[in-house]
Amino acid sequence: MSQPKFSAEHACAPLIKFAKPAPLSFLPGLFITFLLLSCLSSCAGYERNKLAIAPLETLKEKADAGNNQARAIWISRVLEKKDAVQQAEALSLLPALADSKDSDDLYALGLAYLLGQGREKDCAKAMQFLEHSAGAGNQLAEYRLGQRFDLGDCVEKDLFKAANYYELAAQKGLAAAQYNLAVAYSRGEGREQNDSLAVCWYEKAGKQGYPPALYNIATRYATGRGLPQDQQKAFEYYLAAGKAGLPQAQFTLGTIYLTNAAGRVVPQDYAQAFAWFMRA
Repeated sequence: MSQPKFSAEHACAPLIKFAKPAPLSFLPGLFITFLLLSCLSSCAGYERNKLAIAPLETLKEKADAGNNQARAIWISRVLEKKDAVQQAEALSLLPALADSKDSDDLYALGLAYLLGQGREKDCAKAMQFLEHSAGAGNQLAEYRLGQRFDLGDCVEKDLFKAANYYELAAQKGLAAAQYNLAVAYSRGEGREQNDSLAVCWYEKAGKQGYPPALYNIATRYATGRGLPQDQQKAFEYYLAAGKAGLPQAQFTLGTIYLTNAAGRVVPQDYAQAFAWFMRA
């Protein structure tokens, strides 16, 4: 089965609209230097998006090879896992980040205080580190701040602020933030309800292979909400999400194979149904 094909690219409305820049020939040298530095920052941000969804093994290889950004992101991701050996190594690396001004290091420290890993949970310190990291444009920190306001964890629940932080990170290409922003538009939480923008952000996250986004696109094709109803496309997206490891999609695939007696999308197949149920 081929991978699902996304609809034609369409822009999602940005949170902030910037003025069109003046021609470079009229810019002073200092500002040109600033633009070049901004480009370098964008490259770092793009790499951050890739590292945020890279397999942990790949991330660790890059960290061991001296990639400091990979090291900080590996630490932050391992802090959320239940692997005692990996967590012990991650915690042993945290003290070396204490005096760092790097936004990825600040993010890792903020997450450690937020989760209470290697130290007691400290909301004040967690927010301080995360806000400093986000202030430097780190989309992982922006996403975490969005979560805090979304859940009411360490701060008073504020869905509008949550959506603002999600959108900052989503505009930088972070798949998890794009997905959460899509949910905000879908539910009308922190944003005015808008199915078109919800689909737009689901697709941006889906193009990066983000399983929950693939699943939600599938359900929209299945129900015809925000997309033309198309059971074949729905199945293709369920299949992509299931192969990516999403249990909810795997269960749905099992149900499709079990109950699809008419064979409109795929033939009824008890063996396939059982296999997908077992994977779920």
